[in-house]
Amino acid sequence: MFLLDGKKAANELKAKLIEDIKKYNKGRNPKLAILISAKDSGSISYLKGRQKLASEIGIDVDVYDCEHFNQDEMVELVDRLSNDNSVDGIMIDRPLGNNIDEEVVFAHLNYKKDIDGCTLHNLGLLYQGRKCHVGATARAVLELLKYYKIPLDGENIAVLGRSRNVGKPLFLLLNNEDATVTLCHSKTKHLPDICKTKDIVIVAIGKKELIDEKYFNPNSVVIDVGIHYDEDGKMVGDVKRSVKEYVKAISPVPGGVGPLTNIALMQNLLENYRGDDIGGTTS
Repeated sequence: MFLLDGKKAANELKAKLIEDIKKYNKGRNPKLAILISAKDSGSISYLKGRQKLASEIGIDVDVYDCEHFNQDEMVELVDRLSNDNSVDGIMIDRPLGNNIDEEVVFAHLNYKKDIDGCTLHNLGLLYQGRKCHVGATARAVLELLKYYKIPLDGENIAVLGRSRNVGKPLFLLLNNEDATVTLCHSKTKHLPDICKTKDIVIVAIGKKELIDEKYFNPNSVVIDVGIHYDEDGKMVGDVKRSVKEYVKAISPVPGGVGPLTNIALMQNLLENYRGDDIGGTTS
């Protein structure tokens, strides 16, 4: 069994980000705007993680406290930041609260600054196989697979979970890499049998340690996107820990996909900063 170490991949990609930011310098640092509404410990920890990484690689961060914003105020802020040429990326943390319609807010977000791939515009570009910003978790999965040179072209892949943020974008992203992708969900029949025939199985179902050995074969490559905590407070994934003794390769939790998610956000921001053709014909 081989562990797909996301920390190692993240460190190398971080070094490349630092080099690229210096290379494409426009006389100012790239800037990220983060709009945050919730202030629970998880949200604050996530915010600090992004701030720390941005500081280390040379990206300025402005944080906007939107906890008490109504919908009009949120839309006004998103409009202003979308049209501010000094802002290269915008991250709107969810949930927004205060009965704010997220679809309305994201409709006002400039898709080139939408570094988490949330807008319908970016999702549409992804569907068309065009250059776009892909959600951080979906991009992190792809970066992990590519870092370890795991073949995708022509490979049979199962994606477990069809969420708008992870499963569906991953399905399209991997399809654009010429993989043959099966998107599975809670209503999929004979799921273990389907998974056992696949070269790669990506699990993003949001259920703590639900997936066990019967879903895999000894040559399976397993990517576990889940993040949960067990009774002892230890972080675990969607896949049982015992699976690592059975399969060919697996991403650990913690330390697999997680370390690459913030890296993916900064990669998306850099693409806009350096003027990549977001919406162009090459994905």
